[in-house]
Amino acid sequence: MERNRSNTQHEHLLHQIESSDAPMGPTIRTIYETNTETQFMDLLDNNIKAHDREIEKMCNSHYQGFIDAVTELLKVREDAKNLKNATVQTNDALQNTGARLLGRQKDVAKQRQIQANLQSGIQALSQCTPVLETFTKLQQQMDEKNYYPALKTIDLLESEYLPRMPDYNFCELLKKKIPKLRDEIKEASKKDLNEFLESILRNSAVIGEAALKQTKRQRDITFGDSYQPVSVESSNPFDVDEPDEEVSAQDLIDFSPVYRCLHIYSVLGKYEEFERYYRGERRKQSRLALTPPTHLLSNASSFRSYFNRVTGFYVIEDHVMATTRDLVTKEYLSDSWNYGVSKMRSAVGNQSSECVEPSLLLQLKTVLVLFSETMLVYGFPVKSLYELLLEISDHYTRLVMQQWKMKFHKLLETENFSPLLVESPGRLDDLLGSYPFNVDPEFEDIPFPKRLPFSASVPEIYKQVKEYIYAILKFVDDLDLSTVEKDDIVRRSTNSLLSRTLADCLATFDPHNRVGLQELVQIIVNVNLLAESCGFLEDFISNLTGTPSDHSHVVRINGSTAFKDCLTVSDAKLCRKINEKIQGFIEIASYNWELVEVKGHASGYIADLLAFLEITFVSFNSNVPLTVAQTACLSACDHLARAMMEILRDASVKFVSQGALDQFNLDLMQCEEFVARQPLEGFNEQLADAFLEVRQTLDLFLDWRWSQYFADYGQPTSPYSRVNPSTCLLLLERMRDYDKKKKTFKSVIRRSDRKKLIDTLIKQLRNLVSESFT
Repeated sequence: MERNRSNTQHEHLLHQIESSDAPMGPTIRTIYETNTETQFMDLLDNNIKAHDREIEKMCNSHYQGFIDAVTELLKVREDAKNLKNATVQTNDALQNTGARLLGRQKDVAKQRQIQANLQSGIQALSQCTPVLETFTKLQQQMDEKNYYPALKTIDLLESEYLPRMPDYNFCELLKKKIPKLRDEIKEASKKDLNEFLESILRNSAVIGEAALKQTKRQRDITFGDSYQPVSVESSNPFDVDEPDEEVSAQDLIDFSPVYRCLHIYSVLGKYEEFERYYRGERRKQSRLALTPPTHLLSNASSFRSYFNRVTGFYVIEDHVMATTRDLVTKEYLSDSWNYGVSKMRSAVGNQSSECVEPSLLLQLKTVLVLFSETMLVYGFPVKSLYELLLEISDHYTRLVMQQWKMKFHKLLETENFSPLLVESPGRLDDLLGSYPFNVDPEFEDIPFPKRLPFSASVPEIYKQVKEYIYAILKFVDDLDLSTVEKDDIVRRSTNSLLSRTLADCLATFDPHNRVGLQELVQIIVNVNLLAESCGFLEDFISNLTGTPSDHSHVVRINGSTAFKDCLTVSDAKLCRKINEKIQGFIEIASYNWELVEVKGHASGYIADLLAFLEITFVSFNSNVPLTVAQTACLSACDHLARAMMEILRDASVKFVSQGALDQFNLDLMQCEEFVARQPLEGFNEQLADAFLEVRQTLDLFLDWRWSQYFADYGQPTSPYSRVNPSTCLLLLERMRDYDKKKKTFKSVIRRSDRKKLIDTLIKQLRNLVSESFT
């Protein structure tokens, strides 16, 4: 059973080999795997033998036909040979023709390859042409510094053209070069920005000057030119010929580098980097612009250039803020402005405080006001700048006051201190036009030449005070103050000028000690007339400032208050001069203290002295104010009385006779008669009281009422209440010594009794003196 199945399988495999053209490898492998190759070979041999027998049978059956076919084949051998020869010839011709055709075919293939290459090249060039054209355009834009369009071109290359291109080498090179081009554009735009920053640093003063002039023109600022005249030498630093056409400060500079660089950095995604760089550079420039020169106030061009530069800086920053988005913000600009104002206040304030030229301060004020107005136009707060101007105003006032002090001194040095003589009506009208002097009818009736009560310096001083008011008002006029505030400043500074500067000049003026009594009298007259003119100065200031004089907040210019100290000093000087004159007469007094009998008339020095006082006080009635004259008269009498007491107490006198006291009494009586005649109005017994001590002392020695003196000593009702026991002791001792020397007595008292009496009186007086010291 098993053997039959194996034979069947081998027959199947053999049939498969015979009928199939497939590879025999799998069949043979199957035979060897089953280990039946012997059986298969036997079956194969049997099968071959069977096929041989079938072939043999077939050949036997077709042999005759084969013989016939061979016979036919031999018959056609000759024809075949001819055909062969013809075929060889045809083949040779065909080979030759084919060779030639093959050569042409190669040429055609070559040409077709060239044509295909050309088509490929044309197609590649058509693809590359936009890229190359765009790159050429990029190069041209770079050469022309059109960096922002160049960036757009780069974006176009990178986003549209290059992605569609095959992987050409030049495309790869372009892709690698694009970042470098961006960096190149970035650096080039940054270079342009730096050149722009250097340009505005150089030209910021020109831009600032244009902005200041534009503000002056638009706001029609005149800087107090309506107040004329003014003695402070000054000039408007902006009074120059200006072109008719208006050119704004922003038109003077091309801001396109900033905008280009800003756009380029924005496209590159580097906006914050650009913002930091721009602000950092501008901060450095702000420090340079705000740093003043070492001698800022050495001349007007120095501080004018400084403020032009600062103005240009902030005008540029304001324009950049207005034309860009967030590059310069309001907060950033406000911080920069606050920093700048603090720097300016410090620099200008410190240097202006050291300035000694009021004209420079006036020009500085002009520039500062215009700078403040310009900054206000651009929206910057300027309150601190006007506060700085007020500080400068105080220093300016002090400098002007010093300048006017020198003017007053110069006027007084050329003054002759004598009443002004007017020789013609025209001259009088000129004087009355410059100085408000009230002319009474009696004065008008006096024929020319007329003598005015004041000297030549009074109208000039009044004129100088008015010019001082002009000078002060010229400074404060543009300081953003109300009319009341301006009026207050002018009035206060005028009061200071009158009470400090002018009054001090008048009170202390005495070069080379040439101011005598008459000059002092004239100075007092001048001061009183100047004090009376203060009311006219009030009206003058009100007319200039527009503030009524009766305004509740107006500071009054009170002449009596302004010249109070001056009058006090002048009065003291007048009294001192009169007392010096009196002392001069006293010094030539020569008493004979051992005189036996009186001369019967007063001493010559006392007569001359009283005549001098008479003339002096009579002249006071017409010129000097009554209170001043009374003070001088009372001082003169007090000084004369003290001088006479000093004569009695003179230490050089060793002896005193009764006759000498009688002569001294005659001189005292002359003085008493002088005061009794009332040399000035307004005195009752004040002048007589000045000589009361001398009179009581002499009466005590003439009347010899010592008992009453000692009994009433210390009582205010005593007739000898002002007698000093020390003076009495001194005189009694000298009288005793005189008695010892002369040994003669005019008294009815005997010598021994008189001696005992004098000794007793001396002892009692010594007790009083010791008690008074205790």
